[in-house]
Amino acid sequence: MLPFDGFLEKGKCKVMENAQYGWESIESKSVGHKMLSGSQVISTEEEPIMRVTEPLERTLAGKLFLEIKETTSGSAAEDNANDFLTKVTKYFITVIFTIAFITLGFWFIAKYFGFTNFEIGYLFPFERAISVLVASCPCALGTAIPMIYAIALRKALNNGVLVKETASLDDLKTIDTIVFDKTGTITGSYNV
Repeated sequence: MLPFDGFLEKGKCKVMENAQYGWESIESKSVGHKMLSGSQVISTEEEPIMRVTEPLERTLAGKLFLEIKETTSGSAAEDNANDFLTKVTKYFITVIFTIAFITLGFWFIAKYFGFTNFEIGYLFPFERAISVLVASCPCALGTAIPMIYAIALRKALNNGVLVKETASLDDLKTIDTIVFDKTGTITGSYNV
């Protein structure tokens, strides 16, 4: 397997470039042809000599490796989940406390003006306000969302799907059509 990108400087060979295209593609290469990292030399007519033109970090295989490493490290997923949580929690807590105070005020007014058909004790309004706070505890939301993202990303990775940004998972709900442009990539190993 070729570790670098470059040009064939001398010789002739046949190269399988399935790492770049997703299907088996055997190409004959001679002097001056571009050789891509990740390609596999399967036969040689003359001993090939390649001139390296790109450092490992800028080769196709190097970029793919760095992309996979970055995506699977979890830092991108955690950052996106934390950003989302920060935005949601800021509004969520404000709304919940507002509802709790409205509940407290409503039951105090109902007690004071006698709008109820039953006797209300002084603790009843506080019990209702605390019930609102307990029922909508942001702790449950704060732990559930990152866990859902982590499970979805791990499940996708286990099925061979690399998700670069967790925001793309949120966008899946709007997709109604998927178009594949590589023939054989899916149908080669799966029944479609």
